[in-house]
Amino acid sequence: MRKIVIFVACLAMLFTFIPVTGLADYPVRFPDVPSSHWAFEQIAELHARNVIQGYEDGYFRPNRTVTRAEWAKIMVGAADIPANDRTVHFSDTANHWGLPYINAARVYLTTYANNTFRPNIAAVREDVIVSMARLLRCENCIEEEYNLSRLEKFTDNDSISDGLKKYVAVAIERGLVDGFPDNTIRGQATLTRAEAAVLLCRAVQKGACPHTKGKDSTENSGVVTNTGSAPEITTTSLPGGTVGVVYNQSLTAKSDSPITWNVSGNLPPGLTRNGAVISGTPTTVGTYSFTISATNASGNSTKALTIVINQSNVIDQPEQPPNTSTTLSGAIKFEDDEVRHTYTAPTTGRYRFDLTTQNNLEFIFDIIDPYGRRIAYDVSSVSVDLEKGVAYRVVVFQNWRNHIGNFTINIITPTMPYNTPISGTTVSGTIQFEDDEVRHTYTAPTTGKYRFDLTTQNNLEFIFDIIDPYGRRIAYDVSAVSVDLERGVTYRVVVFQNWRNHIGNYTINIITP
Repeated sequence: MRKIVIFVACLAMLFTFIPVTGLADYPVRFPDVPSSHWAFEQIAELHARNVIQGYEDGYFRPNRTVTRAEWAKIMVGAADIPANDRTVHFSDTANHWGLPYINAARVYLTTYANNTFRPNIAAVREDVIVSMARLLRCENCIEEEYNLSRLEKFTDNDSISDGLKKYVAVAIERGLVDGFPDNTIRGQATLTRAEAAVLLCRAVQKGACPHTKGKDSTENSGVVTNTGSAPEITTTSLPGGTVGVVYNQSLTAKSDSPITWNVSGNLPPGLTRNGAVISGTPTTVGTYSFTISATNASGNSTKALTIVINQSNVIDQPEQPPNTSTTLSGAIKFEDDEVRHTYTAPTTGRYRFDLTTQNNLEFIFDIIDPYGRRIAYDVSSVSVDLEKGVAYRVVVFQNWRNHIGNFTINIITPTMPYNTPISGTTVSGTIQFEDDEVRHTYTAPTTGKYRFDLTTQNNLEFIFDIIDPYGRRIAYDVSAVSVDLERGVTYRVVVFQNWRNHIGNYTINIITP
């Protein structure tokens, strides 16, 4: 097999064609990636090198999830790996747009049972980390370098598949990735396009790519740029606010490690600081001066700022209180109005959000997680995975001007939490809506061949996957299957629709050895 130059060398060459300079040298190419965006420099740099592109409408959509095929294309482009092979190596890539990129990346990416690649599912962090470790030629040194104790600092290290932990350990040792500030690694979490750009730049190591700009320590994508210096606060001023109007502004800084933010002095009444975000609803007119400080592992820096609060001359639209019911309601009262709800998920699982309006008004909404990432973007209905006890923002706004009126969002909650253990030899569940899925876990009581048979009411077409602890699908899109399981090993059983609009109950019967 053809030998390729290691990933870091390829990327380093890629970034030496034009010197990496300051923020002003990158023009704004995408309306949704302004120069203030936390990943602006990385996205601009990779776009300038023709590694990543926007969409036909001119937008980049930095918060959209990256699929496995998209990551293959980005990785192959960045490493300058030829992508000319159109041989069909996987049963599900024959007519896929990404076939040559998938072929070029297939020795680096994880694959699935039954000779499948699953190009359209979201890439997860452990897949991306493993591919980078393999591109670094870690295969030859993996047995000497990996030390699983490096993963012990992560409270969710079990989110990394057992068979892939050694690659993640080496990637951490090489400085390719780091965990999140809450001591998690989030191996099964998906990546946004912005996060993928920053992670790709991170692989170039010190100085070979623009540094990650001021993103709060609670949302730094698990990527840490290594400069070895105190934070450089890049926020030079803050815009004014208006009494009764929601205020939300982020503090930014360049840093080589997670930042702790503090404020001394007088914030405007009604505003508070949470991480790097100053937000709230101002209550009092005035000019308020204060000092912000940013501290990382290497030092501290400060800056004096001022916020001017003006008298309100617009219709007051306060943010709605937290809601754990199955309905959110409100009204869009004027052009450019928006209504913000918070929704706290009562259990972990897949939820359905459907927005309806009077007189067919065109409203849309975003769903934003606590890290500021949009897990749903410009939608009127969507199915999303939420975590128990986590508060999400649901922001409703107009899709067309002059559409003013009331709306209701109906929420369908899971019938059971994700990864509910299967007790005994039978399990039942309900598919409630399009794109719903139910996840069970099954621990094999003995080693041998097992039979799984799925039945439904009214001949509904449901199918399921069985996934081992290494993330490999040992059964894929089946309604009945015989598989070999190992005693004491816990497998995931994921049930979903084979056809749209097939909604109802199912039962899986398990025959044990």
